[in-house]
Amino acid sequence: MFAKIINIGQGHNIFSPDLQKTVFQSLIYPAQPYEYYTDYPPFVGIVFLPLLLLNFNYGYIFFTVFSLLFFFWSLLKFRQKFNGLAHGNIVVFCLGVFACLPTMYDILLGQINFLIVTSLSLFLIAVVFSKQVVYALTTLLIICKPHYYCLFYLLSLVKAKYKLFLASLLIILGLIFLSVWFCGTKATLNYPKILYDIHAKFQYQGIPIPVFTTHTKYIISLRCLFNVFFAKGIANLVSIVIYGLGIMSALAVFYQTKWKDSQNLNWSIASVVLIFLVTSPHCFAQDLIILALPAILTLKSLDLGKILKYDVSYKIWCLIFYFYPVWSWLNYLCIGGQYDYRQYVNLMVNLCLLAIALNKYWQTGFLPQASNN
Repeated sequence: MFAKIINIGQGHNIFSPDLQKTVFQSLIYPAQPYEYYTDYPPFVGIVFLPLLLLNFNYGYIFFTVFSLLFFFWSLLKFRQKFNGLAHGNIVVFCLGVFACLPTMYDILLGQINFLIVTSLSLFLIAVVFSKQVVYALTTLLIICKPHYYCLFYLLSLVKAKYKLFLASLLIILGLIFLSVWFCGTKATLNYPKILYDIHAKFQYQGIPIPVFTTHTKYIISLRCLFNVFFAKGIANLVSIVIYGLGIMSALAVFYQTKWKDSQNLNWSIASVVLIFLVTSPHCFAQDLIILALPAILTLKSLDLGKILKYDVSYKIWCLIFYFYPVWSWLNYLCIGGQYDYRQYVNLMVNLCLLAIALNKYWQTGFLPQASNN
């Protein structure tokens, strides 16, 4: 939709609810839109302009298949670089990831999370291991969801990957320049304010956007609790503050990492990912495919008999991921209805994982007699 809006020369009106609805209807005709409004950065339309070479149906198929193949290829590369899950278990692991509800959700909604997590895994490889600045190209996709990049982008500075940092910065500036060129300064430079109005006031230039009034109930980070205990304005402010603290905590964890200790390094990355999930002000069920990264980094085996012999905390960690494909569907199907507590259950699971990851990170890096499990 964004690509089409830019292609017809209406980039300066890219956030207009009426224009988005008209273009979206033209793309999917004769189907009728259920939800159509999109609040991605305007340069997303520039990144995905090539999709206009295909009609909507074939574009969707190509986009989905390519995203899945690229995603699972990156998991294999990620496992190899970080010396994660045993090679013999990788096929079963990938099948488990594919069977999870978040994966199905991403396919159903046409989300770009597969490409974003792929880019993020390649970016982390570049931050920790590679000297190739070409990995900065992953910025093109990660920045499509800025709340991902705020946290992970700064990790390159902690590891003193200044060339990677500067190359990524140049790509971001290039995207902003193209966005100004095709969409104008108002749609581009005012994007933070536009985003705030959409999510805090549920409007764009006075035009109501009712679809976003219900989105907050599906947030699965700490923000879902803030929305319960605080007024909307205060909850939004607290969420931003907590995310800022999350970024600083992630940088502190990464800074203290023992780079030559593979266990500590892997638990460090797992902790950083989970800090993001818990503190991010914008996180939904489809974003949970990012959990594939800490899982593939830290699981040693998918043999249930072996898992049951691990120490308590690591056993809980392994069992959560072992049953995640089944549990994710049960949580979705059974905890809904009039009282929808799915987001709270997801948050509790993520908090549990975060506590275990930080504990293992501490054990493998700072305790003299660290557990090997």
